[in-house]
Amino acid sequence: MSLVFGWYSFKIKSYTAKDLQLNMEEWKESDFEVRQKVFHLFWIPFFSLGKIYAVRKQGKLYEIPHLIITKINNKDTIRTPWYSFLLPILLITIPIITGVYIYIAESIMRHNHYNEDAKSYEIATQEVQHKLASLSENAYLRISNPQKPNDDITVLKLIAINNDYYSFVKYRINVPKYSNETYSIVNWGKDTLTFTKQELQQAICTDYDVIEKRESYGVKFIGNEKYIIEAIHYFDSPIIDGKIDWYFWDVIRKKKFQYYNSKFTGFKNDRSWSFKIMLQNFGIPVNLIKIESKENNVQWVDSLPIKINSYKYLETYYIEANTSIDPEILTFQSKFIFEDSLNNQYEYMVSGENSWYEIDKIEKTR
Repeated sequence: MSLVFGWYSFKIKSYTAKDLQLNMEEWKESDFEVRQKVFHLFWIPFFSLGKIYAVRKQGKLYEIPHLIITKINNKDTIRTPWYSFLLPILLITIPIITGVYIYIAESIMRHNHYNEDAKSYEIATQEVQHKLASLSENAYLRISNPQKPNDDITVLKLIAINNDYYSFVKYRINVPKYSNETYSIVNWGKDTLTFTKQELQQAICTDYDVIEKRESYGVKFIGNEKYIIEAIHYFDSPIIDGKIDWYFWDVIRKKKFQYYNSKFTGFKNDRSWSFKIMLQNFGIPVNLIKIESKENNVQWVDSLPIKINSYKYLETYYIEANTSIDPEILTFQSKFIFEDSLNNQYEYMVSGENSWYEIDKIEKTR
């Protein structure tokens, strides 16, 4: 019998001589078996080849007379087991099960990403509400049309406040796309736009689903299209933003062993991971002069100070840290202190938990 393909049989029903009302003396210590014969591929049943009727004596199978076969068939209706066709069933069900699994996994991932994005949007919205409550001249309101999220970046510069009325002029932000370009704010018309505090508050969208579904929302700041306020900046200070890049490799073992295999993770107690904070500055140039860890879960390894220039095309700054805590359960919080050329200091809190992070400006001191 071939290991790759061939046939074999297995028992599906058995009877004693008493069950079939046979001569007990003649058929004592005998079992009458109905066996299913199947064609197999790698021992997995592919299809039925019919039934075999046999008698088992002293552990061996022998043919039985046709009369006894008739008695068996008259006694019971013996159907072909479904698993005689196991391979075709698997070929059909495995892709279906795999497809359902992939669909569920993708749904869970989409749900998790949605929750993370909604959480980040809620934090950003709360920051806009806080800044709007104490709005002052020279503030820049970054606005966008929820139905056209990929349009050019537009800002409104606050030039005057008269009781409950706020006057603005329009600017475009030039984000570098080529190496010879720099980040800049370009005047976009000389007309003055005036809005009330209530109108500005109506331009803050707290429902993330509106953003996700690209629905119309906000105030008609420009023309007949509605805009929301995404952020409020003061460009006379640094505007720090960024993200976390993880590197899942064992720093400690790499240092310990000369012939280190980067794919080897080692024992859990010996593990260490490295990650980098990628910073971009959309304000004035500053120096990162100090990092204060509020939780001793990470170790920052770069030498300070580090000069952080205003953003240019593809120009980013990386601040590296090591940790012995698994990134899946890691939480950390560190204060980054920046200083400009006039010795003004700006503090940002950098916090992380699992794949979520935020960079928040704390305060400005002199």
